[in-house]
Amino acid sequence: MLLDDERFLNVIDATPLVSVDLVVRNERGQVLLGKRINKPAQGFWFVPGGRIRKNEPVTEAIRRISSSELGTSIEEVELLGVFDHIYPGNFLDREGINTHYVSLGYGCRLSDLADLTVDSQHTELRWWGVPALLNSDEVHGNTKAYFGGHSMKRLELCEDFRHFNSLLWQVPSVGIAIGAGVVLAAGQIGEKPTAWTEIPVRYVQASVLAFGAFLLLAMTMAVYKYRIFQAAFVPRPMPEPPFGQRPRAITFLQGALCLTTGGLAGMAGAQIGSSPPCMLVGMLAGLLLWVLFELRAKRTFREMDRNWRLN
Repeated sequence: MLLDDERFLNVIDATPLVSVDLVVRNERGQVLLGKRINKPAQGFWFVPGGRIRKNEPVTEAIRRISSSELGTSIEEVELLGVFDHIYPGNFLDREGINTHYVSLGYGCRLSDLADLTVDSQHTELRWWGVPALLNSDEVHGNTKAYFGGHSMKRLELCEDFRHFNSLLWQVPSVGIAIGAGVVLAAGQIGEKPTAWTEIPVRYVQASVLAFGAFLLLAMTMAVYKYRIFQAAFVPRPMPEPPFGQRPRAITFLQGALCLTTGGLAGMAGAQIGSSPPCMLVGMLAGLLLWVLFELRAKRTFREMDRNWRLN
């Protein structure tokens, strides 16, 4: 049920309103904004959004608002955070009554080739690069907050990243422990006869070393994926408390893991082929793997930065 203007003004005067805002991005990382006709934020560029109606599930509100304001229904969204939007006035310009929205910010993807429809609340829709909207006086501050402000979700995300960074520093220690344990286990296999020693000892030792190399390779891949994930999802400008987007230390951690992985694989090959130089070949293979990871990561980071700077 929709309230008349006077009743709705009483609600605004007495309580916050709950709304959803849609931070819509295209394939190039640009953001869709509409130039508002109505209050609040009249005359400013703002992300699409609207109030949640009573008894309306949030998912239904997102579908309704996206269909109404964009002409297309958005289904897949991700919560960015909870934001306070406080405006000094109200839609009837009554003195002494401000407007307070508790806005649920949701991120989503939409092709820039999508057939968008301008509704009665906007004069036009336009794709903006993030640097351009942050530097424009025509874009409302509450919209800019989605790209550099401090929502509760963002601060939680910062804390999660800080814990994840602390955990990441433990990876080399775990990797070294795995490597040492594998080498020790492989060395003792020949000293303790068991029921399955009919298999040549060197093959058993090689299998243990290869298994250790596989574990370390999985850890190396996890570090690489973490670096890409961190670079992709850290908001720009960087929120506080700060954390490194691509700290150099992670590069060397990954290098240590790659070399250890190659060393174990080389030792496994040396056991099978009875050829000590295989260990050196394994180390060189680990070094090559590290270089490939770094080249791939740098290319990915350049693409991310280029997309972010698009105007």
